[in-house]
Amino acid sequence: MEISKIKSHASIMEKVCVKCGKDFSCDPSWTSSLRRHLSRKNPCDRPLDISYIKDSAKPGVHEIHVLDSVIVPKNLGVAPRVHSKIAPWFFEKVFSEPSNVCFVRPNKSKPNEIVVKVSKDSPVQVVTLNEFVRLFVNHVLLKNFSCDDGYEMFLCDNYIFTCMKEWNGVFSKGDGFMEGLLPTVKSFLDCMLEKTHLKNILLRM
Repeated sequence: MEISKIKSHASIMEKVCVKCGKDFSCDPSWTSSLRRHLSRKNPCDRPLDISYIKDSAKPGVHEIHVLDSVIVPKNLGVAPRVHSKIAPWFFEKVFSEPSNVCFVRPNKSKPNEIVVKVSKDSPVQVVTLNEFVRLFVNHVLLKNFSCDDGYEMFLCDNYIFTCMKEWNGVFSKGDGFMEGLLPTVKSFLDCMLEKTHLKNILLRM
């Protein structure tokens, strides 16, 4: 066998599980994947007479900041230039921090029902998607985001007035602000994990 073929064969063998023969050569992160595979609680070569080990550990409980007290990351980076993308960008930045996630849509059959904890002194609320966006704008966006003149005018054009105490949530069909933000919020809710666990935490707060 040629030296080059021997080296190639050896390289492939390095990416194969020595226990079960699973091939990780097509995985760009094969080193990490193979390491996880070999350190599984239930090994790949587990004999049939050995019981499967179930992971009964419950997800860890972390501190949760209610909506009107979220901690905004210090280094947000540069906001998008397109005004309709600023609120979605800010939403994702704020809620990329797990401790800020004080809301959840626990039931797929009720896509317009969101459980949210707005403040420490108020009970958990069940709101619609549009109502949740109104709460986000009033308790997070307008309180924690410094608007330049151009973005403030954009908000005014979309019936959101920074000079007022609260936005009433009214918007027209085709509203650039809502059309930009709603898909981001929906996607975030769809991708959330441990929904029941989070709902139970919120209900106990």
